[in-house]
Amino acid sequence: ITVANVANNHILEQGQNCAIDTVLQLNKAGIKPVGAGRRGLFEPGIEAAEMDFSGQKVAVLGLCLLEEKYAFNGGGSLNEVLETIKTKAEKGSFVIVSVHWGDEMMDRPSLWQRKTARRFVDAGAKLVVGHHPHIIQGIENIGGGLVAYSLGNFIFDSSSEATGWSMILSVAISGDEIVEWKGIPIIRGDDYRLALASGIRKEDLERKIAQKCDILRQEMQDSEYAEKYVSELQEISFQSKRRLRRNLLKRFVKYPPIYWPQIIFRPIQRRLGIW
Repeated sequence: ITVANVANNHILEQGQNCAIDTVLQLNKAGIKPVGAGRRGLFEPGIEAAEMDFSGQKVAVLGLCLLEEKYAFNGGGSLNEVLETIKTKAEKGSFVIVSVHWGDEMMDRPSLWQRKTARRFVDAGAKLVVGHHPHIIQGIENIGGGLVAYSLGNFIFDSSSEATGWSMILSVAISGDEIVEWKGIPIIRGDDYRLALASGIRKEDLERKIAQKCDILRQEMQDSEYAEKYVSELQEISFQSKRRLRRNLLKRFVKYPPIYWPQIIFRPIQRRLGIW
């Protein structure tokens, strides 16, 4: 691991100082942090991680497009990010955008995400990698750029079967162009350790990845796509909340007592807008 995006909707839950310490620890481990704003202080200012691979410059930007209480956007507005992408691309860098966005448990991006992805590519990004929905979403080529809307979970302690697998996106580049990509399925074990999928399981997950990509190829009007998205989001949100409550009731006594107050009161705090 050489670069990590820390711009997400949870990064400031323990305060700015703790977020800064996360950046310091990444630096100590030799991992370049992005999405932490000016000088890694979670203040306004977009800073990219820049590297050189055999003469090809690569610039990685990190941002979060979720407007939540403990989110950090990466240091700048969307327009400022687009300007930064343009500047880096004009200087010859292969620009990668790591973006925290989307709706949880949705198997496709929203219409707004797809239009925003095109703005990233039009500005000069060659690779856009998304995360937050917890499950895989499709991958598509847009005007010379590759967009992976959500890679799902890498390491996560959810008990949901839907979040029990994801993928590693492998991308090969030549100069400033992507010449090949593939999604490598990974599965979560009972102890939450990751493993590469193999055999029939691998073939099944590769088919599922292809199906999610096919969703993006379906021809439909923008209004139809948006209407279908909202309808499915409402249903998934309802089902997810039911499943979460059911799992908590089943597993409540298995959690150490120190966590019980959080389990009980955090949903109430969220409802009241104080968390």
